[in-house]
Amino acid sequence: MASGDPVYYSQTVKNELAANAAASAANAALIAAIQPFPIGAVFLSVVSTNPATLLGYGTWSLIGSGKVLVGVDPADPDFSTAEKTGGEKTHTLTASEMPSHSHSVTDPGHTHTQDAHNHGVTDPGHSHTEQLQGGSIGSATGTFIMASVASGGSLRDAAETTEPATTGIAINNATATNQSATTGISVGSAGSGAAHNNMPPFIAVYIWKRTA
Repeated sequence: MASGDPVYYSQTVKNELAANAAASAANAALIAAIQPFPIGAVFLSVVSTNPATLLGYGTWSLIGSGKVLVGVDPADPDFSTAEKTGGEKTHTLTASEMPSHSHSVTDPGHTHTQDAHNHGVTDPGHSHTEQLQGGSIGSATGTFIMASVASGGSLRDAAETTEPATTGIAINNATATNQSATTGISVGSAGSGAAHNNMPPFIAVYIWKRTA
C-alpha cells in the first residue's frame, strides 16, 4: 500500500473507534462536571503557574497578597464576612496598651544654705536712783527711812519713790535671706516608640481564587 492511499477498516473496527470516541467525549464531560474547584474556590500553590494551566479549566485571579488566612466567624465583627481584610504588619503601642511599669528615680540629695548673720547688742550700762522722804523727831529734821511724830507717837514708814531707769540696751536688726537650692532628682526613661513586628510565624504561598 502506497503512502497516501485510503485506509479501509472493517465494520468491526469502525464500531470500536466510534465507541472509543464516544467514551472519550463522555469522560471529558464527566471531568468537566466534577471539577474539584468550583467558582469561588481557593487554590493554594507554591508555583506561580495559573491554575487554568495546571488544572485545565477555569478563570483564576491572585488574592490575599501579603496576608494570612483566617476562618470566617459570624459572631466576631472582625472576621464576620468572607474576603474581609484587616490587621497590621507592624504596630506602635499607645499609652493604654503599654504594660504597667515604673521608672527609676535618682536623688543625690540636696542642701539649703542661709546667709550667715548676727544681731549686735549695745549695753552702755544703767543705774537706779532712790529718793527718800524726810521725817522729824521732835525738833530735829533730817532724812530718814523711818520717823515718828512727837514723843510717844507711833512710828510710820516714810514714803519712798523710785526714779525710772532704762537699760540702754539696743539690738540691731538684720535681714536673713535663703539661698536657692535644687533637688537634683532625675527620672530615668526608656524606649524609642518604634513600631514592633506584629506577624505570626508564616509560610508564603500563591492564593488563587476561581472567578469563572
